[in-house]
Amino acid sequence: MSFKLKHIFNVAAFLVLFENQFLSISTPVNNNVQQIVLVYVDKYNNMTLSDYKLLLAYHSESGINDSFFNTFLFLGQFSNTNESYEGYGKGSSYTSWLWWLTEKIFGKNGQMELLNSAAEEVSKQITLSEVKIIVMIPRPFTNLTLEERYENVKTYVTKTIQLFNEGNYSKLKLIGFYWMCETVPSQDYELVRGVSRLVHLLGLKFYWIPYFGAEGVDKWQELGFDYVMLQPNFAFSNVDTNRFSTVNEIAKKLNTSVEMELATFVYNPKVTWQESFVLYMYYSSLYNWQDFPILSYFNGNQFSQNLFKNYRAYYDLVYMHVKGKDLKNNKIVVEGYNAYMTKVTISNLFQMLILFSLFAVVVFMLFARMKLKAPTQQIQNK
Repeated sequence: MSFKLKHIFNVAAFLVLFENQFLSISTPVNNNVQQIVLVYVDKYNNMTLSDYKLLLAYHSESGINDSFFNTFLFLGQFSNTNESYEGYGKGSSYTSWLWWLTEKIFGKNGQMELLNSAAEEVSKQITLSEVKIIVMIPRPFTNLTLEERYENVKTYVTKTIQLFNEGNYSKLKLIGFYWMCETVPSQDYELVRGVSRLVHLLGLKFYWIPYFGAEGVDKWQELGFDYVMLQPNFAFSNVDTNRFSTVNEIAKKLNTSVEMELATFVYNPKVTWQESFVLYMYYSSLYNWQDFPILSYFNGNQFSQNLFKNYRAYYDLVYMHVKGKDLKNNKIVVEGYNAYMTKVTISNLFQMLILFSLFAVVVFMLFARMKLKAPTQQIQNK
C-alpha cells in the first residue's frame, strides 16, 4: 500500500480515536492570531511565573495596565541528551520529544501550568482574552522511513493534545503546531505535507518561521503551512540594512509575514544589539509590517528576564510595537537609527580615505620609478 493511501486510512482511524477521547479538540478553532511570542524551554532554558506575567500584561512603572502578547509559541532547541530539535543533519528522537513534553511543558509545575496560573492572576487585574498556544513539532530522525517518521510525529501530536486536555487549563487554548526545522529540504516535502493534513484534520493551524534563504520558502503553501514568518537574520548575519528591504519584498511577493528578531545578542559585526533592536523597529514601521495579520517575536525569554529588569526602555518598545505604534519617530528609535547611519557614514569615509591613500601611494611609486628610469636612459644615449 502506498504511503499516501496508507496515510489516509491512518488519519481516518486517528480521527475516530480523537472523536471518542478528545472531542473538544476536533472542532475548528477561531484562529485570530495577531502577535506570537517565542518562548524557549529546553535543557538550558526555563521561564517563571513572573516571566509569563511580564509577557501577558504590560507592566508600566505604576503596575499592570494593559494586555501584551496574546499567543505563545512553545519551542526548544536541545533535549536532555543534547539532541537538536531543529534537527539539522540527522533529526531527533521521539524519546527526546517525550522528555520535553512530560518533563518541561506539561504536568505539575510544567511551563503550561505556570503560564495558565500567570494568566489567572493577570485576569484579576485587567481583562485578558483566552491565551492561544502553539507547540513545536521537532524534526524526526532522517534515517527512518517516511512512514516511521510520520508515525513518530502523529504519536507526538496525539500525546501533546492528550496532555493539554488533561491539564484543564482555564485560560489557554491550543490553536496549532509549529514545524521546528527552519528549512524544508526536498526529502522532507512529503512528510511535511502529511503532517499538515493531520494538523488540519484536527481543526488546528500549521506555522513555520524559516531562516533567510531557507529551502521550501517559495513552496510554503504547497507544503501545507497556514502561516509563514520570514526571519530577516539581520541581527545574526554580516549584512547591512538592505536586508530589510529584501525581506520586505520577498514577504510581500510570497504573501508571508516576518519575524521581529529583537535579541539582546547579535552576530552581525556591524551593529550592537541595541542598534539592531531599533533598526528592526524602524524598518518594521517603514514597511508597515505591523499591518501583517500575524507577527512573531524572538524571544520572550529575554523580554522578561533581561529587558524588563535591565533595559526597561526596550521592553517598552516591544510593547508599543505589539500595539501597532508607529515607531519611526520614537526618540530611542530615531537616536539609534541616526547613530547607526553616522557610524556607517564614518566607516565608508574611512574606507574611501584608505583607498585614496593606497591610490596615492601607487601613483607616487609609479612616478618615482619613472624618474629613476629617465637618467638611466640618458646615460645609455650618451
